[in-house]
Amino acid sequence: YEAGIEYNYKSLLNFNLTGFILNTSKEVSETIPGSGVFVNSGKTQRRGLELGLRVQPVNRLNINGSLAYVKTEIKRNEDKSLIGNELNNIPKTVANLSVDYTLESGFGARVNLRDVGKYSTGVENFFYYKGYTRADATLFYNFAGAYSYRGQFFVEVNNIFDENYSTYVFDNGGPADGQSYSASPMRSFSVGVSYNF
Repeated sequence: YEAGIEYNYKSLLNFNLTGFILNTSKEVSETIPGSGVFVNSGKTQRRGLELGLRVQPVNRLNINGSLAYVKTEIKRNEDKSLIGNELNNIPKTVANLSVDYTLESGFGARVNLRDVGKYSTGVENFFYYKGYTRADATLFYNFAGAYSYRGQFFVEVNNIFDENYSTYVFDNGGPADGQSYSASPMRSFSVGVSYNF
């Protein structure tokens, strides 16, 4: 089930909100990426809200944001101890924010912020991962002035604050076995150019 609303005000504001309930039977997921070992979570349910917002308060300034909240639950399973548990590796919240501004000359900047909330790292719910927040920034020059259709030169800084985080965390087994982390890159820099003929 899904229902939503959307509101537009000229080119200045776009707002949308969607609520959903998703029921699945015999849901199967891989315990460890690439392991080939799968677990049957049985009958499951996801309930949540998704919010999107786009604002252009002044010319060439764009603000885009999104927020997703989801609650997961195993509703029925042959292993009775799993009933009522959360599904693994599904964050309760995911938020994104992007702000960019471009001068008429073509020079501009963009900042992206992503926050991933807490989630269970196994269907038994022995352990959880706290999530992470990451910020990236880009300086650019558009060859067509305020527009990027012709191409651009850019300099990017990823993971500005050099956060130590993981995009995927999983349980090693039982409650005494702990977790494994797939580490993500620390702060990095890149320079690039794109051109459309």
